[in-house]
Amino acid sequence: MSITAAHPLTPESIAEQILQDFWDKSLPVDPVKIAVKMGIKVFSSLSLETSGQLLVDESGRKIIKFLRSEPLVRQRFTVAHELGHVCCGHGPRNRTDNSGYSLFNFDPVERDANMFAAALLMPEPAIAHFLDIGASLQGMAAKFCVSERAMQIRLEKLGVV
Repeated sequence: MSITAAHPLTPESIAEQILQDFWDKSLPVDPVKIAVKMGIKVFSSLSLETSGQLLVDESGRKIIKFLRSEPLVRQRFTVAHELGHVCCGHGPRNRTDNSGYSLFNFDPVERDANMFAAALLMPEPAIAHFLDIGASLQGMAAKFCVSERAMQIRLEKLGVV
């Protein structure tokens, strides 16, 4: 998938395209598997000073690192967030605290990476399915392997709560 300035896309539409191209339709969405399919190396680390990093090696290959000691839902969001930086064309960035994940983050680059991550991890058609069968917010958060807060924000952004 190529993103060009002549055809501006939203973070959500970019995530939808990535899902269409690389997702195996199983839940929870595996951001590591998607990144690897895209040719991006993904490593966990115990020694990072940040939750996640996007790096570029000397050959130009992109590398995502995430902090293994954090809760699984945060690790998954961090990988999806860093993948968002790749797919939205932001380039390497570090995140050092929770502010990058906040609904109230006004840094447009970080906000876009968060919107991408939410759309990637919680695809709208899958959410619609679970809403149709009466799933609770807690049940959907567990099924998608995201925090309840992330699911709440996604449902609000989709206008369903």
